[in-house]
Amino acid sequence: MFSLYPIALYLAVATAATGGSTFCKPSETPVFSCELGRKQVSVCASDRLLTYRYGMPGKTPEMQISSDGKDGRVHSDAVVGGGGGQQTSLRFTNGNTHYIIFSGYAGNLTDSPGKRWSGLDVLDGTASTSNRQCSGKKLIPLTSSTIPSFVPADEENGPFSGWR
Repeated sequence: MFSLYPIALYLAVATAATGGSTFCKPSETPVFSCELGRKQVSVCASDRLLTYRYGMPGKTPEMQISSDGKDGRVHSDAVVGGGGGQQTSLRFTNGNTHYIIFSGYAGNLTDSPGKRWSGLDVLDGTASTSNRQCSGKKLIPLTSSTIPSFVPADEENGPFSGWR
């Protein structure tokens, strides 16, 4: 039998350190976080590890995927549009399921200049099963400058590249 004390202590410390806005531990740097209705998704970086966490705020995350970039479980992608916009994404893999978090903005030469978006796209293989946009005010958008250098890039124009 295991004790829930370490989990409860972790949640109390993490919530106090971040104001409850991410699943990141005090020793981690938030790379991305947003509310998805009643759920939350956060990506947190430590020295040589990037961790995806998903679940109910204030509770133990339902899903956690950690990667050092060498195990094939995390990849980055960036798309630049002809209208000056851009989208940055991180893909975390667990078996045949891929969790892609993304943030982007529409450029000045588009129909919606300055529009910003962030969210989570869940894929079974290469087919999207859920694409949810971030809601609420607690958003830490993903940018190319916040992705650790040890994260490899996805294949250019590959099956996971593109706008979300």
